[in-house]
Order: sequence, then structure tokens, then C-alpha cells
Amino acid sequence: MSDSVINVSGSDQTYAVDAIRPGTGTGDYRQVICVGDFTNSGIGGAVASVSTSALCVSSVGEKENGNTMSYASFSFSGAGGAPASNQTIISAPGANKSLLIHGYQTNLTGVAGATDGYAMLTDGDDGTTNRVYISGIQGENCADHSIMLKYPIQLTTNTALKATTDEQANHLVFLGTVFYTTIDV
Repeated sequence: MSDSVINVSGSDQTYAVDAIRPGTGTGDYRQVICVGDFTNSGIGGAVASVSTSALCVSSVGEKENGNTMSYASFSFSGAGGAPASNQTIISAPGANKSLLIHGYQTNLTGVAGATDGYAMLTDGDDGTTNRVYISGIQGENCADHSIMLKYPIQLTTNTALKATTDEQANHLVFLGTVFYTTIDV
């Protein structure tokens, strides 16, 4: 790319572009290092920058809003744990706070040939529009789900993540782990 396409020297105030010039006096700015303003992102300065001819890369993704990733595990079984209705998995985080669900690993198993049921995770008490996860099972089958979301699911402010199971015949086992952070809203 020639410098006639993007004419910058280190930083351009209009486009906020940092670039590297591979040779002295060539005017050829090839490698764009950082585009955008990261002032309000929680990242100190740019993600990548050039300082005294060295590429500097900020550490990102380790913490979100100062919080490390947390997890909560659960298990509901035919020994009295299922069926369950609106059982708290992660407690409400408090006023002006929200849970961000980053992923989960779950297992739903039917323990007899006539098992018929479902399990779900919900944003607060179960309703038809607040289901974060739902899975069904029939027979002695197993449904495994493992996902880490590219974009986390933000639950309603000061609301717990809850689980509900339903058994139509025999019993099922529902267990898993949910990965989350808490944010200020």
C-alpha cells in the first residue's frame, strides 16, 4: 500500500491510525497497528503501539472490568434434586450490578427408557422470554452442551441465574458449570 492511500506518520489525528514505516525515507506505511480510540475500553492506551522503534502490545482479555472469571456448578438428580423450579445457580449480584454469562458446560441424562423431560437456565424466575438455555431429553439418552460465547449474555440488573427442570416420566439428571463475571450497570 502506498502512503497516498493513507497518509500518516506514526499517528493521524483524524483517523487515529498508528503505522510502521519499514524503511527510512520510503514513505511506505504498510502495517497498521492500531485503529480506533480505546480511551473508554478499560484498556490503558492503545491495544498495540510503536514506542522507540519497538512494538508494544497491551495485555487484554485477562480481566473484565477488574473482575476475573468466576464459575458456579450445579447438580439436580432424581434423588430429590429434580424436578426443580426456579432454583438459584448464581445469586443476584446486588443493586446496579449484572451477571454476564460467558459460557456453560451441561449434561442432561435420562436414567430410564421412559424418561421424558427438560431443563433450562433462566434470567430470574422462569418465564417464556427469559430462557438463557433449554434442553430436552427422552429415554436413556444424554445431551451434552459445552459453549464459550464470543459475546456474553447480560442478565437483567440485580437478577439471579436460576434453573428449572421438568420430568414427565421417571427422572433425569441435570448437572453443569456456568462461567460468569459481574459488572456495574
